[in-house]
Amino acid sequence: MSAGGTCYFAAPLYALATPSAPTMYSDIILHGVDKMARGKDTVAAIRSGAKAVNVILAGESHEYLREIQAARERAKKLTARFGVSPTVFLRTSIVFDSRDNRGGDDALTEREFRVLCALYSYIGDKPFSQVALSKIQERAAGAKTRAMLVALAENERGPIYTPKEIRTAIANLHAGGKGWFSRVTYRQHKTYYSHRLSIAELIEQVAQKEAAAKARRSAADSELLQRRIDQLTPRLANQKAAPGQP
Repeated sequence: MSAGGTCYFAAPLYALATPSAPTMYSDIILHGVDKMARGKDTVAAIRSGAKAVNVILAGESHEYLREIQAARERAKKLTARFGVSPTVFLRTSIVFDSRDNRGGDDALTEREFRVLCALYSYIGDKPFSQVALSKIQERAAGAKTRAMLVALAENERGPIYTPKEIRTAIANLHAGGKGWFSRVTYRQHKTYYSHRLSIAELIEQVAQKEAAAKARRSAADSELLQRRIDQLTPRLANQKAAPGQP
C-alpha cells in the first residue's frame, strides 16, 4: 500500500498497542481505509475507501479485506476489555514516510511517531490541552489509561518510553518549527499543546485559561475566609457578652 496527495487516516489509538512497528503502521493504514469504506465488508467498498485516502492497493482487494477484518478484530478485543479507543488523525504522508523511512520532514523515527500519535490522541478535537508526560507514555504504548497500560501484557502493547526519551522525542518533533504542534509551558510544570493553534494563539488561550483559574481560586479563598469569619463572629460575640468577660 502506498499513498499520495494530502489525506488523513483516522485510526484507533489501540493500533499502537503492539510491539511491532510494521503491524502498527499497517493497522493505522487499514483502519484509515476501513473508515472511508464505512465498515462495509465488500471489495467495492474497500476500493472506494482506498481511493478516498489515495491509497494504492498493491494486491487484490479481497486480500486487504481480510487484513482489515484482522486489524478491526485486534482493536475490537481491546475495546471489549478497556472501552472505546480514542482516535488518532494523521496525515497519510507521515505514516508512509515514517514506515518506509523515506527521509524528509514527514519521516519520523518509531519513537517520534508514537509520541506524536499520543499527543494527537490526547488533544483530540480540542483547540489545545495540557498533556503530562505520563499520559504520553501511556498512549505511545497504545493504552488510554495507566490502568490499561498496567493490564496489558508485554506483547499487547508498544514500548514504554522513559520521561527522558519522551522529552527528547518532543524536542526533535518541535525542532526547526516543523509544525507538528505548538506548545507552551506554564510555571515549569504545566505544558500545553495544540495541533490547531499557532504559538501566539496558544499563548493567548492558555493565558485566558490560567487567569480564569486564578480568579476562581481567589474567589474560592475569599469565600472560605468569609465562612470562617461568619463562624467565629457569633462565638466572639457570645464571649464578649458573657458575665465576667473583659
